[in-house]
Amino acid sequence: MDLHPEDVTIEVPGDDPEIDWEHVLYIKNCRGYDKYSGSIVWTTTGGFFRTPLSAIKVINLRANTGVVCWLDMKVYRDLMNREYLHQQVSTLPYVLGNLQLVTIGAKVNSQYSWLNCTIINTINRTAYETHSEVLLDDGFDESLMIEVGERPGTLKKKARCAAYIHRNEQQHLGLIQAQHRAGYGVRRGAHPNDTYLADIRAALHALHISRDVRLVRQAFDNIQYPMPDDQLRKLVITIRQDERLN
Repeated sequence: MDLHPEDVTIEVPGDDPEIDWEHVLYIKNCRGYDKYSGSIVWTTTGGFFRTPLSAIKVINLRANTGVVCWLDMKVYRDLMNREYLHQQVSTLPYVLGNLQLVTIGAKVNSQYSWLNCTIINTINRTAYETHSEVLLDDGFDESLMIEVGERPGTLKKKARCAAYIHRNEQQHLGLIQAQHRAGYGVRRGAHPNDTYLADIRAALHALHISRDVRLVRQAFDNIQYPMPDDQLRKLVITIRQDERLN
């Protein structure tokens, strides 16, 4: 989208613009205009507004709620890349319910723009092979066509990745609800997705352990307290499992 900061008259200052996440359409990175510009948020309910926050900081307002984080996105993305070798996706989307944000184009000043895939109807070619014509059909009286700086094939792969993650999140939620209703003593595998999702949970757990080990390693390095890697890993696992911390 050829959208500039001066095109938007409404500016929301501060670190929490109170975004209506259910109706986010597009987050435009404005760092390409100058390093001090933030981003433009477009929602079906509130239209356009500017924020001093960078695009990734806007998304992290949602990601930092703790429901699903970027580590979850990485596990799901890597899992899809292994299952569908011809559909490889390199960037991470952020998916939570109807919010399915994917990156658009290349980074500009270390920032992407983001499009919510749930409102995409069709993706078509344009006269420029590096651009896509996207038909949006959610929240409008009439369908709306926009042009974004992403190749159609690449954008379709990213949209499929977001849909894949959404599907797995819903299956995981279904498993949790089924286990909650079943009560205690239900054998593993009683739910059709139990074994499959257990592998995802194991991958998420391993990634969380690796992240925590790196964080503790950095803390110990800062105070010049050496500790072997195997002991550091055992320490992290012990802390995570210690019921006294709950």
